[in-house]
Amino acid sequence: MPMERLCVCIPLRAAVILLSSLLTIGSCGAVAMLIWMKTDILETFPADLQLLSNILYYAALGISGAYVLISPLGLIGGIWCKRVLVQILSIGNWILLLPILTGMVGIWGYVLANRQRFVNDCVNWSLAFSAANMTGPGFNTALLPPAVFQSTTQSGCDDTMQLFITWWGIGAFVGGFLLIYFSSSIGAYAGKLYRKNQPKNELLPYTQYSSEAHKPLVPELAQEEAWMQVRMSEAEEMPAQEEEEMSMHEQMPTQESSVKQMYAAV
Repeated sequence: MPMERLCVCIPLRAAVILLSSLLTIGSCGAVAMLIWMKTDILETFPADLQLLSNILYYAALGISGAYVLISPLGLIGGIWCKRVLVQILSIGNWILLLPILTGMVGIWGYVLANRQRFVNDCVNWSLAFSAANMTGPGFNTALLPPAVFQSTTQSGCDDTMQLFITWWGIGAFVGGFLLIYFSSSIGAYAGKLYRKNQPKNELLPYTQYSSEAHKPLVPELAQEEAWMQVRMSEAEEMPAQEEEEMSMHEQMPTQESSVKQMYAAV
């Protein structure tokens, strides 16, 4: 059964308009932030993760830019009930959803597999941060640890990393489920518009089709069908002719006997 409402109470058209509006605003804000803070974002990662940071940065920029292009189409399609525009948003969203989910789960798995390494980096960054506070303001801010790594002890970094892994995993799986659910609502509205725009005769039951639908489309088939009808009519007439001939044969002896009686009387 196709989806009729989002979260049981929101009609699909309103859901598409709402989701498209949020995607448009969010993607525009993400692109602006990524461009404005490019240097700060890339310098936050250590030197041995520069390649990974560049991949993640440009992937996020490309995905956000793609949403900037397709989200307004879904918004216009939802307002004016244009199936093609809603379908473009639905297809594009499913394509972009694959790298998003892959990246969310991939980051969680990478951090989980390299947990001890990140804990050691946390301790080193914390010690460097403490040393910088003692030596003065000339410390390079690019080497400062992220906000989640502010503990100066091994146990503090370990607890912080465990908290990060737990909440990132929950967010990845729950967020992934919500993204799939919301994407399904956009596809369901596109399907609803498709069914709505279908010709009425294609939606009628089979018994309500006109007899013209059963006529052959090829002239040769039409001739063959006409010939078959002639043969069938001839076959139906044959028993009637045989009955007439049989009745004639039955009447012939009575006629011969009447003629003999006439000769005998003479």
